[in-house]
Amino acid sequence: MNELNNTCQKVFITGAAGFIGFNLARHYRRQGYTVIGVDNPAYFLTHDISSRRADILQSEGVIMEKGDLSQDCFVDEVFFRHCPHIVFHLAAHTGVRCQNIERFNKDNIDGFINMLSAAQKSPPAHFLFASSSSVYGENAPRPFNENYSPPTPSSLYAKSKLTGEQVAGIFAIGNDFLITVIRFFNVYGPWGRPDMAPFYFTDCLTHEREIKVITGNAKRSWLYIDDAVDACVKLARTSRKANHAPCIVNVAGPELVQTDDLLAEIAQRLNKTPNIVRCPPKFPEITSNPADLSFLKSLIGCVPETTFLDGIEKFLAWYHHEKISLINREEKIHV
Repeated sequence: MNELNNTCQKVFITGAAGFIGFNLARHYRRQGYTVIGVDNPAYFLTHDISSRRADILQSEGVIMEKGDLSQDCFVDEVFFRHCPHIVFHLAAHTGVRCQNIERFNKDNIDGFINMLSAAQKSPPAHFLFASSSSVYGENAPRPFNENYSPPTPSSLYAKSKLTGEQVAGIFAIGNDFLITVIRFFNVYGPWGRPDMAPFYFTDCLTHEREIKVITGNAKRSWLYIDDAVDACVKLARTSRKANHAPCIVNVAGPELVQTDDLLAEIAQRLNKTPNIVRCPPKFPEITSNPADLSFLKSLIGCVPETTFLDGIEKFLAWYHHEKISLINREEKIHV
């Protein structure tokens, strides 16, 4: 697919005001695509970062549709009106420590089924769905490999994502469009999620607040946002026979970073001393999530390469430029 002349190509992105969706929408818009972003403003974060993302997208020419994906009439109407060529379903209720099963069922399962049903009636060329590395659970052999089965997720969020993968498998049979399931690992970077460690640590250190840490010895595969977007774009260009099982692929960063080391690195760069409060875990935690990226490389010819040190430097530069603070957030954030 030629990215230099794409004015006739329509890209449909749910969760466009979210972290990955925002950066992905901006990429496609800059390449000349018609981009339709879908989001539910009722679920924007308490802080205004989501609404700021949405405003930026609109100012850059992204068509923003506002509504609830769990309402099938809304999904059908907006999908049929735009008839997209490429669909990225990124909208979801997130958080491995959240226990709101109603939200997971409504946002992550009902909304996804409505999206696939609409795609079945008006098929795009490619439907890409954001899953999560959390589906593997603690018992999966390391590094996490897409062929491991059955995954044993330990959180409601992870279970909702695995259910989505299984639903995608059902819809893939007999349909004319490709389905790709992207298992994202820990994504960070400019315009990132405030509940993720890099943003949370940076904000607490900057404003000299205490930092609640639950799993300081956990190791995570941190994926820089530009690498995540690059992988999405290249995966969307891959082709294979439709009417087949979904393609499930890991997208992860090049290295594991221990949470305490992540905090120490940010503190050193900010010349701050962290005030750490250790909190016991309330739910099972994955101790590490190294990824096998051999399948990703076979599909797109490369793997993410941005090191955490390079990525965190870019994030800190963005944070201090935008001056986005979490100081007035109502909900507590634990890392």
